[in-house]
Order: sequence, then structure tokens, then C-alpha cells
Amino acid sequence: MTSAASPRPGRAGNDAGAQGHGRWWRPRYRWRYGFVGLVGAVAFLCLSLTPSLLPRNIILQGIISGVLAAAGYGLGVVATWLIQKLSTRPLRRPTPRAWRWLAVASTIALAGFSYWGSGWQREVHQLMGMPPPPRFGFPVILLLAALVAAGIVGLVRLLRSAARRIGALLGRWVPPQTARVIAGLLVVLLTLGVLNGVVIDGFFAATDRTFSAVNGETEPGVQPPDDPLRSGAQARW
Repeated sequence: MTSAASPRPGRAGNDAGAQGHGRWWRPRYRWRYGFVGLVGAVAFLCLSLTPSLLPRNIILQGIISGVLAAAGYGLGVVATWLIQKLSTRPLRRPTPRAWRWLAVASTIALAGFSYWGSGWQREVHQLMGMPPPPRFGFPVILLLAALVAAGIVGLVRLLRSAARRIGALLGRWVPPQTARVIAGLLVVLLTLGVLNGVVIDGFFAATDRTFSAVNGETEPGVQPPDDPLRSGAQARW
């Protein structure tokens, strides 16, 4: 005679698996990435390595590539969400074969654009009279870009979770729809304030420090113009 309190095999297996994974299972579950989002991230990362008007060092290029990769991932997630809302059928999950194709295509694309991008940046640096960056530094750019993109995506997910909790808290006094809108606006305003006061100011400060040394230099053999009306002339007013 079996006891009524005995657990079901499937449920017991799931509980045991969850206990076996422990606290390491939750971060792995939360840091999963969507297929279409990764396609957008790789595409935008490759585009970030195309020629630029101004030279970029390894750190600056890595940050720019990471921000664009995160933007591409976000566009892919939004596109998937819109298709799910407009479609009457559920979307198919990517097969393991599709993931393998994505890994191979991404590796080839990133390797090619890294090689071409290093050559383009060397040409831009030489045109600006700056020492060109080494070619072996571009793997560092990809690593830094991956860290920046993962950080931005994780921050957005945390903000979304915060908006949901604030909406649930405000839902005690106001209608749920209104609470979600107010919570979303509060999170967006807070994020814009932090970005404008910290991230953007820090980015422009780092850019100014990068190019200030070049702007203050004069190439050998260059003489100031004789015309006092031209820029750089040694004229007294």
C-alpha cells in the first residue's frame, strides 16, 4: 500500500535536478539569449568594425562594438516579439542544427571583419599621423565587445524586472495597466538620467583625452602661415 504523500516520479526528478543544479542553475537560466537577437548582435558587431572617420583605439572600438551589438540584439528581440504578437501560430524553436550554423557563420563573419577592420583602422591612423594599432589587438576588441554587450543586456533585463516589481507594488493602489505604465516611465527616466550623467559624459571625456594629444601636436617641417588672417598664424591683435 502506497502512501498518499509519496511524490510523483516526474516531479521528484525535477526537484532533484533543481536541487542538484543549485544556485548555479539560476544565472545560467537567466542569461540565455534568443536566436534572432544573436543574429542581430553579430550583424551589428560586424558593422561596427567598418571604416570610421576618426581613428579608434582598442578600448574605444571595443566599447562601440559592444554597444552596437547590444542594440542589434535588442532589435532582434523586438522583431521576434512583434512577429509573435502578429502571428496566429507559435514560432518554431531553433533546432540544434540552426544553432550550429549560426556559430559557424558568426565565427567566419567576425574573423573576416576583424581582419578587414584592423586594416581599415591602420589606414585611418596613418592618415591622421597616429601610430597604427597592432593587428593582434582585435581579439581583445571582440572580447571587450562581448563583455559590454552582455552587461548592457543584463542591465536591461534587471530594469525590466525592476519595472515589473514597481508595477506590482503600485498595483495595490492604482489599476494594473496604469501601474505598469507608471513603473515603465519611472525606470526609463531613471535610466536616461544615469546614461546622460555618467555614461555619455564619461564617453565624451575619454574621447577628448584620446584626441587631445593629437590636436596639440605639430608635424615636423610644418611652418605657421604668413597671412595673419589664416588659422595658426602668429599674429598679434
